[in-house]
Amino acid sequence: MCFLHPRRAKSIPNMADQPNAKSASPVPPDDDDAPPPSQASNECNTRLTGPFVPYRPFQPVMNAYYIYGFSADSAKTFKLCGENESDFLYRVEAHFTGFSRSGPLGSRPSIILHNGTSRKDPLLAAAGDPPAALSMIYGVNPSSIIMMPQMHPGPGATTNDLATEILLAVTVPTDKGVAFRFAIEVGTGKGDREQFEWRKIKDPVTKKGGYKLVRPSRESAGDSSAAGSSSQAASPSSAGDETLALLTWPKGWSWFKLAFTLEFKGSGLTGQLGERWTLMAVITAIRLLVLRFGGKTAKWQIATAEKARGRRQARLSSHNGDAQLHAAAELHEVGELSGELLELVEAITGLM
Repeated sequence: MCFLHPRRAKSIPNMADQPNAKSASPVPPDDDDAPPPSQASNECNTRLTGPFVPYRPFQPVMNAYYIYGFSADSAKTFKLCGENESDFLYRVEAHFTGFSRSGPLGSRPSIILHNGTSRKDPLLAAAGDPPAALSMIYGVNPSSIIMMPQMHPGPGATTNDLATEILLAVTVPTDKGVAFRFAIEVGTGKGDREQFEWRKIKDPVTKKGGYKLVRPSRESAGDSSAAGSSSQAASPSSAGDETLALLTWPKGWSWFKLAFTLEFKGSGLTGQLGERWTLMAVITAIRLLVLRFGGKTAKWQIATAEKARGRRQARLSSHNGDAQLHAAAELHEVGELSGELLELVEAITGLM
């Protein structure tokens, strides 16, 4: 499903459909040359399957447009399109207040990426605010919750069977000093997890603000491991860091209609990182738009959350017992002890 017919618009290829290819071909193969289903990637664990197969491929360049109308629904939905608004790919639904209590995040403010152009189409991914208990632990909300398809959904899996990922806000010494970090399974084979960062930028030529999605170099990853809980040391300025996508905000009067432009680059364009990575890039880009609306991308705000995490990490380091038990004790103190929250705390610690 990852190649469109040559006469149609190109899409991000799926390396799982090319078992022996080292890189994606710039021209989609003819249908007669495509490998039979038996040769298609059975070893790619990052391929979306079951009810989570995107009904249309994501495009190399996509634009999000606001929907204007007199209905209440139009005020909380927008369109994810290809390069042109006429190429309507997916509908995004926003629950800014959470009062509707619909969606996988319940009463928390969230966004839902539907697998189609209608609000009635099933969910493909979602993102939103973390549980209030995390604010009690850290003093501020330090992250976003990303709901993604499971790595190995069972035969009876539905769109209610989702895995929880974290989008963590950190300060960095590069660009505009702010980044949003996540980890996700990539490639083929075992589907190893790697860390990626949306780094805040401002184009010196176009003056457009936005973010670039970066795959830190091995040197950067090594510095991160050595740095421990230091978020700034985890994102050094390195010529080896690969830019995988650009997310830019519109300028001038175009902001009245256009929400953002998302353009894939490098390995993010070839498809070699897998469908799961591509979906994560799309849903986190949409989440960054919502965070921007909510004024939650300011460096001072993120630095405050970082200090709170650092204080908590220091308490864990000084604890002589099991760090997991210490985290559980903290959660119990705020009356919100649950397996889900404990997993979230561990996931945040893993991204620091």
